[in-house]
Amino acid sequence: MLFRLPGRPWFKPHSYGFGAYPVTWEGWALTSIYVAGIITFAQAAFERPLSPEIPRLALFAGATAILTVVYAIFVWLKTDGSWRWRWGVPPDGKTDVRVISSRDDRRR
Repeated sequence: MLFRLPGRPWFKPHSYGFGAYPVTWEGWALTSIYVAGIITFAQAAFERPLSPEIPRLALFAGATAILTVVYAIFVWLKTDGSWRWRWGVPPDGKTDVRVISSRDDRRR
């Protein structure tokens, strides 16, 4: 069984694709904090004078990568259900729908 944080989920898995989206005010607040953190890192890296030994882009990329990993882990822990690729919800709601590509249609 996968570890999840206790309490109600803040995020819900996408119906198509991979990932989750916020469904409660706590999820939206966490997402807003994440976006504000990215903006703050950008301002700190590109608007303030730094020593020449620290490349600005590397500083921004490193800080953004760390913040993104922490955000993704927290979202995963507070998501209702598992993270996996989804093809949509069929009318019966039991299994994922498989999309047939146009290349498969040409063979028939």
